[in-house]
Amino acid sequence: MVHPRWLLLLASALWLFAGFNVCRAGIEACIEDHELPVFLLMVPVFFLFGAMFLRLLFKNVRRILGYRAEKQLFLKAFTIKSYIIIAFMIAMGITLRSTDIVPVRFVAFFYTGLGSALFLCGAVYLTSFFLHSRLADRMSEEVAAVKAEVADED
Repeated sequence: MVHPRWLLLLASALWLFAGFNVCRAGIEACIEDHELPVFLLMVPVFFLFGAMFLRLLFKNVRRILGYRAEKQLFLKAFTIKSYIIIAFMIAMGITLRSTDIVPVRFVAFFYTGLGSALFLCGAVYLTSFFLHSRLADRMSEEVAAVKAEVADED
């Protein structure tokens, strides 16, 4: 059992680790393929996954900040749905790379863009960890304002 703030650090570590390893695999494929234009295709992949992951990340940070108990099970860093998605992505990544279903060029730009987006999200989780008390205070103020608004309507 850990303080909810540490769930943000755990999430950060997972995303940074995954992002680094996926990006490394993409860069290795880029070196193997020697095609710079293919490498540039990583930019749209980065923006696509970055936008999607950041939406999920902020939703997850709000959920973690909403925990009122002082101690939480470390597995609550993510939801069950998130764990299923993580397992699926790992399985797909291993399958794609080990079976040569996709060409090295695809791995080069897709993994580099995807890994960069994962790493960015890990950095945002890390920032959330360091800003935890400010974020929690701000969220409490927003909840209090909504409660006051609802009370005024009654």
